[in-house]
Amino acid sequence: MKYFNMPLLYRTITQIRDATDSREHITGRAGFGLAMNYFPIQRFTITPEKMLLGTNKRPDITIEKWDNNGSFPQCYVEFKGRAGDNF
Repeated sequence: MKYFNMPLLYRTITQIRDATDSREHITGRAGFGLAMNYFPIQRFTITPEKMLLGTNKRPDITIEKWDNNGSFPQCYVEFKGRAGDNF
């Protein structure tokens, strides 16, 4: 995969595998980097912990696509630690 050729992103991904501490912020570091790679700032915004209207849910990041009419959610991402958390 092409992001394995990006040294910093590769390091954040391998840290998940190699670290004894794999809490949510460790996976979130790599996940946020992947989101920035696949959703470029020219067309998308990444908003942390945006409250979803009507549900009171708050995903770790919301990715919104922008066009001439404004923004609309593209996807929601919830990060979990490697061990002990359910997806």
